Amino acid sequence: MSADSASSQDAPVFYPRPWLVVIAVNFGSIAALASSIGLINLLMPRMMAELAADVQSIQWVQTSFLLTMVVLMPAVGWVGAAVGPKRLYLSSMALFTFGTVLCTLAWDMPSMIAFRVVQSVGASFFFPMGVPYIFDAFAPGRRGSVLGVSLLIGSLGSLGGNIFASHLADVLGWRWGFYYLLPLTAAGFLLGLLVLKNRPESPAGRFDLPGCLSMAIALISFILLITRRNNDLLMTTKNISLLAICVVAVIIFILVERRSATPFVNLSIYRNVAYAAGSILSFLVPATAVAISFLLPIYLQRLLGYSILQTALLRVPMGLALVVVTPLSGWLSDKIDVRILMFSGALGYLGSLYAFSQIGMYTSSSSLAILLAFMGISSTVLFLPMTNAMYTSLPDDMVRLGSGLSALLRQLGRSVGTAAISAIFAHRLVVRFAVLAEDVAVARPGLQLNLDRLSANLQDLGVQAPDSAALGLLQRRLWAEATVAAFADCYLAMAVCFLLALVPVYFIRAKC
Repeated sequence: MSADSASSQDAPVFYPRPWLVVIAVNFGSIAALASSIGLINLLMPRMMAELAADVQSIQWVQTSFLLTMVVLMPAVGWVGAAVGPKRLYLSSMALFTFGTVLCTLAWDMPSMIAFRVVQSVGASFFFPMGVPYIFDAFAPGRRGSVLGVSLLIGSLGSLGGNIFASHLADVLGWRWGFYYLLPLTAAGFLLGLLVLKNRPESPAGRFDLPGCLSMAIALISFILLITRRNNDLLMTTKNISLLAICVVAVIIFILVERRSATPFVNLSIYRNVAYAAGSILSFLVPATAVAISFLLPIYLQRLLGYSILQTALLRVPMGLALVVVTPLSGWLSDKIDVRILMFSGALGYLGSLYAFSQIGMYTSSSSLAILLAFMGISSTVLFLPMTNAMYTSLPDDMVRLGSGLSALLRQLGRSVGTAAISAIFAHRLVVRFAVLAEDVAVARPGLQLNLDRLSANLQDLGVQAPDSAALGLLQRRLWAEATVAAFADCYLAMAVCFLLALVPVYFIRAKC
């Protein structure tokens, strides 16, 4: 390729109204974020009731979506070069819309999981293309500030949209959470059709099919392993087989990627120590955050009786706080050692996870909102300087690759975290209930007296079969207390895992 050709590919595409590009891609981004980490988590407790699913089953609605994105996102560059960026953007958004319509028609868990995969295939291609299109529309000197504005638009749009969709879902049913996405994708498609342009692309090279397949096999076998419904982690034939498949696939993937001229994932970028350390954090933060984003709505709605809207409103203080904290954190990262900010954010985030392990059935909604806001502020103070330092440490020609791989790791973290936290919760729920039941058996004489009194009170109220009703109330109480304890165990486990994040912080470059 000639120097003139290369420079023409790096030059911004001329847009008479570049801010329309920002608006166009944000419609798609808000819809994709709502489908992956926002609105869907709020809808899951209602979906569990209608589709007869438990926590370990419902997590596949989320895990299937995230895992599909992880597998397909690295192929965006190759497919875009093969068919054209604009054609890929519009066709993938149309596929996402089709998958969303299918989700509104789901009749059981297998159908919902299958339709979520269709939805995710579309999101996997158009979602990562938003930032490159913004880069095309604005000169290099303006891209940082424009990306900040775009992030703010997306965050506030997601927050407001989730509240509106939550109200619809409360009144009309959880399927209306998916209906809410359709106007967003329609607007994004029409604006994309009218506004977006193709830029010159290098010819599509050879697609690294062995790398793609080996990565997919490794990820799927690993997710299946950690979500197995038994307590013997490695002592069954199926578990040993899944572990062996995962290990072999990882080895094949590394060997293939190191030898490929056009690797599916360019592993050479991880020779950069600062970027490699930041990549560990890019995985760990989302992986531990799912303890809140995935489990908390289930806890609030199934156990405490919150509505979908009430659950969504708890995040409003966090969204408002981030309006101030996000630009301030970015400004400070240019003025002081980024490790000071990152250690502060990491310690605050760790404290938030521990604080969530202490919540109970009588924790007030205001306390939960404050905890969520503090966690959001802490993660921003950690993540934004880290992202800036990661990309600053890379050569200019590797920034886009680094951005794509970082996004992939965030999705992988959410996928693995969702699967892991659901398995931990299911295991701890059984253990906690067994412990409580044993305590009840030890205290049987006093318990029987209380049951007799409760049965007598129920009989006075005209309840039929008061003895059975009293035992039923006791069992429900035991399950409620076991559930609270299991949630606390999950949050504490994530806090322990996040301790690992304090190590890579040290290796991020001290000055941006």
